[in-house]
Amino acid sequence: MYFHLTDHKGVVLHSTLPDVFYSKFEKCNSKNTLFFEDGIKYRHGKISNDKVGVAYILAKDPELVRRPRWFGETTNAFFQIISELKRMRKIFFDKANIQSARLVHDLENLTGHNIQEIYNLIPEEELRKQQKEKRKTYIQSKVTERIDQIHSMFLNLIKNHETMKMEFSVFYKLQEGTLQKLERQRHTLSKAFLSIAHSFFQEFAERDIYFNIDENETEVLMDYGLFQVGLYQIMDNAVKYARKSSDISVTFLEKDKKVQLAIEMSSLKIEKNELEKITQEKFCGRQAKKSKKNGKGLGMSRAKKALEATGIELAIEANPTGEEPIRIDGCSYTNNKFILSVPKPR
Repeated sequence: MYFHLTDHKGVVLHSTLPDVFYSKFEKCNSKNTLFFEDGIKYRHGKISNDKVGVAYILAKDPELVRRPRWFGETTNAFFQIISELKRMRKIFFDKANIQSARLVHDLENLTGHNIQEIYNLIPEEELRKQQKEKRKTYIQSKVTERIDQIHSMFLNLIKNHETMKMEFSVFYKLQEGTLQKLERQRHTLSKAFLSIAHSFFQEFAERDIYFNIDENETEVLMDYGLFQVGLYQIMDNAVKYARKSSDISVTFLEKDKKVQLAIEMSSLKIEKNELEKITQEKFCGRQAKKSKKNGKGLGMSRAKKALEATGIELAIEANPTGEEPIRIDGCSYTNNKFILSVPKPR
C-alpha cells in the first residue's frame, strides 16, 4: 500500500507514492475505485477538503483490493492524520525559525561590532565624502595617522571572528539531542570573563562606563563556548542599557559548590512584573522600549539558554539596594545585578 498526504495548500506532508504512480494521484477523482496496470489489479481513492488537505491511497494487496469498505476506512484514517501532521509540521518549523533567529541575532551583533571597529579607525561619514579615486589615499593617511590603534582593531576583529565560529558550534550544541557534545573543562572564571568582556571595553569607554573587577583565581567547570555566548549577550545588553558615565562592578563569591559571578550596574529600570519575563523570547521591557534601543527580545533568552545548557544558573536582581531611580532623557535607571552561579570542579 502507498499513500500520499498533502495539506490544504498542496504541500506534501508525507508520501510513499512512487513517481510512476503520481499521475494516478493527479487523475483520481473518486474515493474508492479499481484499475488495472500491467495485468495487476489496484484499488485507489482520494479524500479531500479545502480546509484540511488531501489523502490518497493506492493498494494492490488482495485484502484491500477485495474489500472496498476496509479500503475506505483506511483512506479515511489517513485523512484524519493530516491535521496532526500539519500541527507537528508547524511546531517543527516554528522551533527551527526561532533557533535560526537566535543565530542571526548574534551574528548581526558581531558583524556590527566588526564594522564599528573599522569606522573607529576610519570615520564612515568622512570616507563617504571622499571622491572615489581619492578614497585609497584617504584610508592610507588615516591608517598612518592612527597606526597605534591598528593592533587593537585587528585583535578585536580576530576575537569577533573567533566568536562567530563559536556561535555556529554552539548553535549545533543547542539543538535538541546534541547536548552530550558539550566540552566541560576547567577554566579560571575571572579570566574567562575578561576574555569575553574585553572586546566590549572600547564601546563602554565611549559611553564613559568603566569596570571595577575583583581579582579571583578560582577554577570552575563549564563549556567555554556556551559561557562565551551567554556572557556575550549580557555584555551586549549592558552596552545598550547601562547608564552613561557610570561604573560596572564585577565580583566573585564562592558559595557551596559554585562560584557566583555578579555583574552590578546602573541600567534601565526593570519593573517588578518584568523580572520573570526578561529572559523570555521576544520580551522587551517598558524602559527599553522608551529608550528606543530595544531589539528583538532574543538576547537575554539566548543568554539564559546557553548558560543553563552548561550548568550555569542565571539570576537577575532588580534594584536590590532599593534606591530611587535616576531619570535621564525620560528613562529611569536603577542598580541591577546579574548573577551567574558557575559549578566548581569536583
